[in-house]
Amino acid sequence: MTGEAVRQLEMLKRICGAENWGNVMLVTTKWPPKEFQQKYNLAVREGDLRRDYWREMIRGGSKMCRFEDNQSSAQSIIRSLMQKQPVVFTLQKEMAKGQPLAKTTAGAFVISERHQDEERHAQMAQDLKNKPDDKGLSEDVETLQVSIEKRRKNEEKLDEDVAGAVENELKTTMKEEFKKQGRHPTVTNIITWLLSVGLFTANVVLAFT
Repeated sequence: MTGEAVRQLEMLKRICGAENWGNVMLVTTKWPPKEFQQKYNLAVREGDLRRDYWREMIRGGSKMCRFEDNQSSAQSIIRSLMQKQPVVFTLQKEMAKGQPLAKTTAGAFVISERHQDEERHAQMAQDLKNKPDDKGLSEDVETLQVSIEKRRKNEEKLDEDVAGAVENELKTTMKEEFKKQGRHPTVTNIITWLLSVGLFTANVVLAFT
C-alpha cells in the first residue's frame, strides 16, 4: 500500500469508529486467474495486507475477503454484510451532535496530517538548501507544497454545514421527482438519492486525505 492508501485507511478507521469495525468488509479486487496468482505471489501480498496494514481492523472484527469478479462473489459479500446488525458510525454520531467536520475525529485527522506534512516540507526545504543540485529532492519539495496548498484550500469545506447541504439537496430532488412523476417517490428512489448524496458527504472528508 502506498502512503496515500495508508492515510485513507486511517481515515476509514476514524469514520467508522473502532467499535464498528465488525461491520466493515475489507475486499480485495482484480484477481487474475490462479496461474498468475502463483506467478506474482499474490497470496503473499494478500498476507502482507492482513498482517501489516489491516491487522488492527481484523482484530477489531473486520472480515477480509476476495471479490472474484463475478455475480456469485458479489452476492456472497453482500449477504455477509446484510447479516450484520445496523450501526451508527462515529462520524455520524459526531455530526448528529452538530459538530462541523473540522471538529470530528475524522476531520481532526485531516488537519493533523496536513500539519505533519508541513513539518516534513520544512525539513525537506532545509535539506534542499544544502543540496541545491538534488533534482529528485527538489521535485519532492514542489510536489508536497502543491499537495499542502490544495489541502489547505479544501479544508475550508470542513467548517461548512455538510449535513444541512445534504438534507436540502435530498428535499429538492424529492420535490422534483414528485413533480415529474406525479406521485410520491418510491423507497428505491429514496435509497438511490441517499446513496448519491451520501457519497458527496463521504468525499468531502476523503478527498482531503
